[in-house]
Amino acid sequence: MKEKPIGVFDSGMGGITILSKIMEYLPNENYIYFGDSLHNPYGEKSEEEIMDYAISASQFLIDKGCKAIVVACNTASSVATDQLRKIFPHTLFIATIPALKVAMDEDRNQNVLVMATKATLSSKKFQELYQSYQKEHDHIYLLNCSNLAHLIEEEVQTVIDQKLEQLLLYYQSKNIDVVVLGCTHYPLIKQNIQALLQNAKLIDGSDGIRRQLKKKLIEYNLLNPKTDTGELTVYNSLGEKNVQKTWEILHAYQKQENR
Repeated sequence: MKEKPIGVFDSGMGGITILSKIMEYLPNENYIYFGDSLHNPYGEKSEEEIMDYAISASQFLIDKGCKAIVVACNTASSVATDQLRKIFPHTLFIATIPALKVAMDEDRNQNVLVMATKATLSSKKFQELYQSYQKEHDHIYLLNCSNLAHLIEEEVQTVIDQKLEQLLLYYQSKNIDVVVLGCTHYPLIKQNIQALLQNAKLIDGSDGIRRQLKKKLIEYNLLNPKTDTGELTVYNSLGEKNVQKTWEILHAYQKQENR
């Protein structure tokens, strides 16, 4: 009998940066990736819209038989995960949140820049985390990268570089030590970001997510006991053209990470 898959969804193709790390860490599992490119970016939408999209994506993956769902979108995780767990109580959900805690645990005296969407930065979950550190440390900068995820989705490199130059100009003189990539799309352009903030360390939440996923799969006796290499199926709300594009971006990202 075929092992039930793990579902991963995002507001487009950015979630493949999480998916890639999970597949590397748990190669025996089967996966279904759903990219909601039709509604990209979630970070520019209202909380009600984000909730509706997250519920719809989760239902799609549950209907496909997924035993667990990774919400590979910082915005959807921040806004919708608690409600998703109530609506689908028999499904294991793993949330994605900006890795601010990781940065602060390394060194609380670092200058930290968090790049994320407006919806993520203003969400209750992130604000509670941010405020817990900001009380004692005034060197955490929050940068609303409006529309950047959409530009990455469209792969318009010259426009992406222009946007980054505008966004990061102010911070080039702030001796930034760590950049928290608070959107799953941003690791796709981390080389562009690194070029502008050459001395900064770039981090995302993928390592913590994959470890948490494995821990919960074991806890709920859902980890695949077989040693066969798993399979990946890709869906996209904009259809087959975007499915093919997702595969191309996934392969390019894996090649980049393996250099």
